[in-house]
Amino acid sequence: MADFDNPTLQQGQELKVLRQSSLVWLLAGAVCLVLGQSLLNLLFGIPAGGLVLSATLYLGIACSVWLGLAAHLPQRSFGLANGITLLRAVLTCLLAGLVALTEPERLGWLPLAAALTILLLDGLDGWAARRTGQASAFGARFDIEMDSLLVLLLCATVLLMDKAGPWVLLAGGLRYLFLAGTGLLPWMKGTLPESFRRKALYVVSTCGVTLALAPVVTAPFSHVIAAVAVAGLVISFMIDISWLYRNTQKERTPKWKP
Repeated sequence: MADFDNPTLQQGQELKVLRQSSLVWLLAGAVCLVLGQSLLNLLFGIPAGGLVLSATLYLGIACSVWLGLAAHLPQRSFGLANGITLLRAVLTCLLAGLVALTEPERLGWLPLAAALTILLLDGLDGWAARRTGQASAFGARFDIEMDSLLVLLLCATVLLMDKAGPWVLLAGGLRYLFLAGTGLLPWMKGTLPESFRRKALYVVSTCGVTLALAPVVTAPFSHVIAAVAVAGLVISFMIDISWLYRNTQKERTPKWKP
């Protein structure tokens, strides 16, 4: 009876069940990746390096998911919402392999269609988490990291298609620069409050970069659209960083006591 009352043992058992559920989803994602890559190979003649690149990226995501599952407790199943986010990850990996090893002129509308599909799924995973009552810190972090990876990939695609200069990569690298900053500056580790502004600027900026992928959008219009998207994300991050700094300064200021 004492073993069942041990919180550490119980949590370990719950994590084991959760990992079993997650393994099924991760393997299903790997199968979808291989099938999708095979289809792209038939349509675009992508060399084997496409599968290697996509599979390597997916393996990194899968390992991160596996290591972070404890934050999904007390949920005991991976859940539909995380499954949708995992599907976004698979599509993002496939798009990365396609863009990296295919001539830009052969891509046509596919990058735009893929990006729009991923963005549509991005709106579904949060709804599914709330609908099924499986929202968690893990799910929120998984969603954010897939958003960041997609933005970086879209920016790289815009650059490879010669629709913007190297400066467009700034938008894709902002999240990772922010994470690096948290390791160097302790005051950046604070928790940001929910913000409609942050979500709105992310949506507008991501849609802007996505729009630049359309074959009918050419320079200099694609440069202008991409520049606006980059500016929106830079402004959003600067506002958040400023808030973290000011909030930390307030906490450090000693309160006067009569």
